[in-house]
Amino acid sequence: MKNFLVYLAVLNFLVLSNVKSQDLALQWHNFYGSEDKQFLKKAISLEDGYLLVGTQLSNTNIIKLDLDYAVIWDKQYNGFFIDVIEEQDGFVLGGGRVDFEVLKISKSGEEVWRKSYGGTEKDELFSIVEYNDGHLLIGYTWSNDGDVTNNYGGADGWVLNIDKQGELIWERTYGTEDREEFYKCLVGEDFFLFIGRDNQMLKTDFSGDIIFDKILADTTFYFLDSGNHLTTDSGDFIVPGFMMFPGRRKSGILKLSDEGEIIWVTTFGNDQASEIITQLKETDTGVIEIIGSSITHFFPHSYSQLRYAEIDLDGTLLRSEALFELLESNVRGISILDSDSCPFLFTGISSKHENNEAFDDYGLFCFDEMLTSVDNSATQSDIKIYPNPSDGLVTVELNASLNGWINVTNSLGEQILTDKISSSSHTLDLGSAANGIYFINIQSTDNSKQTESFVQKISLIR
Repeated sequence: MKNFLVYLAVLNFLVLSNVKSQDLALQWHNFYGSEDKQFLKKAISLEDGYLLVGTQLSNTNIIKLDLDYAVIWDKQYNGFFIDVIEEQDGFVLGGGRVDFEVLKISKSGEEVWRKSYGGTEKDELFSIVEYNDGHLLIGYTWSNDGDVTNNYGGADGWVLNIDKQGELIWERTYGTEDREEFYKCLVGEDFFLFIGRDNQMLKTDFSGDIIFDKILADTTFYFLDSGNHLTTDSGDFIVPGFMMFPGRRKSGILKLSDEGEIIWVTTFGNDQASEIITQLKETDTGVIEIIGSSITHFFPHSYSQLRYAEIDLDGTLLRSEALFELLESNVRGISILDSDSCPFLFTGISSKHENNEAFDDYGLFCFDEMLTSVDNSATQSDIKIYPNPSDGLVTVELNASLNGWINVTNSLGEQILTDKISSSSHTLDLGSAANGIYFINIQSTDNSKQTESFVQKISLIR
């Protein structure tokens, strides 16, 4: 007997891109910057305000805001810095496209010290994390001299540990004759798990000795070279990425065990758009908030969207919606910020085009949750799905009178079955379905009725 588990979720909604029967309404937005083109990389909430970090031409532009979103200081720094960590007495910035570069600035934005690491060839830093009263710098190197003591051929994954003053404690390279790049480091209880180019996962102990080096099993999922990750209480990791489809890519979230095994994968977003996730944030209630963006091309026009989603710790999609849209311009979500005065505060980039020139600004977008009053003519008790577990035949009973469709999609968003609601009882034959996660979408086409959103899981065992 072959046993496998297929999860089926019942999501009831009128608009497929909005799982919850409530919307986020834009209250206000602010833009910051100059006439030069700027590109926001990261933003963080502070006790006394917010820090916006981005690039401007070949420099880094940092803007400090107070709690009322007014500019306290706006400064330029030489270098290309893409990551920031808050410390008690200031901020540590990491970046560099030629060498690894680290910059320490004070709370008022004054430069404290600056260090660079690398050799005579190209060395690029992707992320920086706090570790052992210092920092880990993660990226890759082509060098075999200077601070790089070994190279296996081509680009190798490169990891450095520095102290709080920027002094080098140790460095290690990992590679082969092929090209390896590390994007980020997932720090476990007694190990590092580096993930990077071509879905490489390299696990080491804290001494840097390799435990395993392998490739992610799902060949359709790709790790992002940016964005953060989350660590669960059980020691697993939740990592952003994307799934590739012809001509586009769709946002994806992966739960990964400390052994590099896939626990679940969730995809969401606009089927017609290319999407990217930029930040994950876990709330006190265990909901994972996601901010990102998408761009859609409908010749001769294109438009971009700021997108927001929520999933639970089991990977179930709770909410997905477009928040802000620009035609023939660009908007991109970067960070989710904490705010006492704004329920949903996001940072991003807004671009407008004039005379074929693009002007990019840092943006703040404040949304309030607007509850929609609906006639819940059908509730959770009106819909039943059984048996659980099932051998492939699933029955859907609708006690309420509904007009609409039952759609079954897989975890890639591909439709595998559709059935018009013609009676109160439907039998869905999923006998030919492969192992994976599936969604049963009950979609009403009667505008006078809206079903209450809920999720139900059942297992298919053969």
